[in-house]
Order: sequence, then C-alpha cells, then structure tokens
Amino acid sequence: MKVTGENYDGLKSFWTKMLRSLHPGLFASGSGDDPVSVLEAYEAKSPSLARKGLESALGDLLEETQDLSVEVVRSADQQLAEAGLPTLTQVRLQFWKRIHAIMDRGRVRSELEYHLMKNVADGADEPQRAKAWAIIGAYELKSSKL
Repeated sequence: MKVTGENYDGLKSFWTKMLRSLHPGLFASGSGDDPVSVLEAYEAKSPSLARKGLESALGDLLEETQDLSVEVVRSADQQLAEAGLPTLTQVRLQFWKRIHAIMDRGRVRSELEYHLMKNVADGADEPQRAKAWAIIGAYELKSSKL
C-alpha cells in the first residue's frame, strides 16, 4: 500500500480508529507517547517520514488483524464505512496488491517493500511463505554487501 499526500488523512484516520479499537489501553495515560502522537510528531518534522511510518504501521496492523473472524471484520468494516473511512477489507486489498507485485517481480526494491514482505511472510501459506522468505533473504544479502 502506498501512502500519499492524497490518501494520508483517510488512512491515518482508519489506522487510528482500528488502533483505538484493538488497543484502547495505549491511549489511557494521555501522556502523548501513544502511536498516534508519535506519528503526529513525525508529521511536524517531515511529512515524507510520516507517510513511510504510516505505511509501516498499516502493515503491522494488517498483520495483527489477519486472524480476525469474518464477523469481526464485517463489524469493523461497517463501523469504518459509517465513519466515512476506508474499510479493513479495502485496506487489506490495497496492501495485498503491493505484496502480489513484489511476489510477481521476485525481488524487493526498497526498505519499505522489505518491511512489507516481512510483515506478511510468516502468515502466508506454503509455497508463498518459502518464496517470500527467499525474496527477503535475497534483499538482506544484497543490502549486507552495500
């Protein structure tokens, strides 16, 4: 999934709502060290870094939600849609398009793609898991030689 200036606000709102739903305790202290506050600090420093951070955070969130039941996903989709936000299903599909492109290409082109692949490799079915780890390994090998 590519986070751009155009889709940033919607994806950030999606991520924030999902994160608050999955981890309400993260926001209990009000100390400003919760993940949303950290992302907002990046926004103030560098919008580009904030977009990359959100991409990574979305990958982590999607990995965390991969085992949710159909009923829970349906309920989350309904709540998100009612709030005018992208649904979990929509974000999953966008994310997986990027993963499929990497898998079809057979190589990782950037550190961001590397992290996206690492987020999904263990959850993939065989033989996709083996292929994903081979792609990751090739990138790690190439990166270690630089």
